[in-house]
Amino acid sequence: MNKVIVSGNLVRDCEIRTTDSGASVVSNSVAVKRDFKNANGEYDTDFINFNAWGGSAEYLSKYAHKGDRVEIVGRWQNRQYENKEGVNVTVSEIIVESIYVNSNKGATVEKEEVNQVSEEDLPF
Repeated sequence: MNKVIVSGNLVRDCEIRTTDSGASVVSNSVAVKRDFKNANGEYDTDFINFNAWGGSAEYLSKYAHKGDRVEIVGRWQNRQYENKEGVNVTVSEIIVESIYVNSNKGATVEKEEVNQVSEEDLPF
């Protein structure tokens, strides 16, 4: 079973874009503070990339902003592509299945389930 749950803060505002096939997608990162201190007595932070598709992408673009606390449930994915310079690049990311947004500004907390995306909607 491939199931990931992450809780952290959005790194930047969510900007929706549309693929050539018409699918809506938001790509962003969540900052997650580690539970333990490093050798300097400080907490390190991991930055975890995610992609939200369809209804979840639209929801995020309307209601989520930089710094908002989010809880993401999804699946971990590794993919490869060749960049413009011809170099193979490997990307690790979460594909969102559901997301819970808690705005730092006291807005209502809502939850959105992702719409299923067909293989033709994926850009890779």
